[in-house]
Amino acid sequence: MNGSEIRQVRESLGLSQAQFASLLGVHAVTVSRWENSAQHPTPYQVGLIQQFGRAARRKDVATQVAAVLVTAGAIAGLYFLLKWALDEDEGEDDGEDAQSEPRGARRRPRRP
Repeated sequence: MNGSEIRQVRESLGLSQAQFASLLGVHAVTVSRWENSAQHPTPYQVGLIQQFGRAARRKDVATQVAAVLVTAGAIAGLYFLLKWALDEDEGEDDGEDAQSEPRGARRRPRRP
């Protein structure tokens, strides 16, 4: 994955370098170096970026991921991006709210 592809994924999600970096657990300068081909992400990071690219193809994902990052933080943003990417892999785009819980997730009743 080259620098321009990384930049394209980041921009398709509507994220700053700092926001994108927080999803990947790196500093914004590192993202800048990747985008300028001065450094290269690890294979693990490349895999995440590729999944982010898949998620970015979904309708309104950029708006939703930015909102999640602001309200819930990087962990939640990472969770939803990967969930959306997996849904894309399964060919699921049934109009269901993208922020809904993953299929099969159950909430445990609270103990008194």
